[in-house]
Amino acid sequence: MTNKLRSKTRFHSQKVFDHALNNSHFWTGKSTHFSSQQIFKTLISAGLNKSSIEDQCIFLQEETGGYGSSPSADVVMKSLDKTYGNLDMKAIEDSISQNLQKEAMLIPQFKHRKSKVILAVDLHDEEYYGKELADENGRVITMYGQMKNRSGNTAGHKRRVFRYATACIVSFGKRLQKPISIGFVINYKGQTRGDVLKRVFEQVQALQLKIKYVVLDGGFASVDCFKLIKSQGLQFYSRGKYRKSLTHSMEQNFKYTLRGKKKSLEINAFISKVSAPEGKLYNILYLSSEEITLKKIRHIYGKRFRIENTYRHARVVKIRTSTRKLHLRWVFWEIAMLLELLWELVRVIYQNLGLANYSCRQKSVNRHFATHIVKGLEPAKKAFT
Repeated sequence: MTNKLRSKTRFHSQKVFDHALNNSHFWTGKSTHFSSQQIFKTLISAGLNKSSIEDQCIFLQEETGGYGSSPSADVVMKSLDKTYGNLDMKAIEDSISQNLQKEAMLIPQFKHRKSKVILAVDLHDEEYYGKELADENGRVITMYGQMKNRSGNTAGHKRRVFRYATACIVSFGKRLQKPISIGFVINYKGQTRGDVLKRVFEQVQALQLKIKYVVLDGGFASVDCFKLIKSQGLQFYSRGKYRKSLTHSMEQNFKYTLRGKKKSLEINAFISKVSAPEGKLYNILYLSSEEITLKKIRHIYGKRFRIENTYRHARVVKIRTSTRKLHLRWVFWEIAMLLELLWELVRVIYQNLGLANYSCRQKSVNRHFATHIVKGLEPAKKAFT
């Protein structure tokens, strides 16, 4: 990378990061000696280093002048407890979604909103080692999910997990084809997928977006979910559970009857062969609210996988913790999602400038974020020395 590109990467990374800092008071409160920005920077720093709050606070204090030069772990935890500890699950979900949306508004497309978006909704399982946890209403938040092993196989690998649903803009007109996270819903045992999707729509409606399609993970392939989407006047694309009893012609459109407990729904479907990474072929059932070609449904459903990138990136910057406090678990995961979103925003800026993506690699952007964090904590060093 040339010196000119390094300078531009640093400038635009700082611009995006400063915007997040200006909104830091929405993420966390202040303490007696430290501002919400300083506490927020500590959280971001822990994520960038994939460290625990305790270890990162010790590191930052060493970097900025010893004890008292930056927030301690106790200060950070108490601030988060004060901000989120008395909120119910719905209020925390809304708070996190609104905070992500405040950053997403940096995208130029939000100023005019002439273009339509493709909205992806997906489920994510975050592994959890510990006893069953319940929220303030007694609803069990930890459940068993299928965690993949290194070979990608899920058989025999059930683990206790926290399950989240996120909403993500995976296409905004023709120019923006980056995943932009704008919604966050916590799952609990016994909650229907329809209830999850309803919460997603409540959060997304605040942005008044023109939604072209909704692309769904196969976990949302149910009569209730599809009817809810149709009631919103929207088209949807998903995948269903392929069964050998389906005798329809390969890659030919047919009417598929999806059955629920009390209702059924007839929708358009395709059966197609897909190649797995190891080269093995398997059949997949595509579901659609409209009658289109297989080529088009493959193209549209393929956009859904951009939401998977948000989870991969977020895992790289996830704060380590063993806390049993649910509100801290949720906020730590969403700090990771925020960092992923900030990185995508930097990439969008570079794309608008006509520069290649390689000039703003994630490691480079994260390095600039980390440098900016330590510089910002220097005033605290002077105040305590």
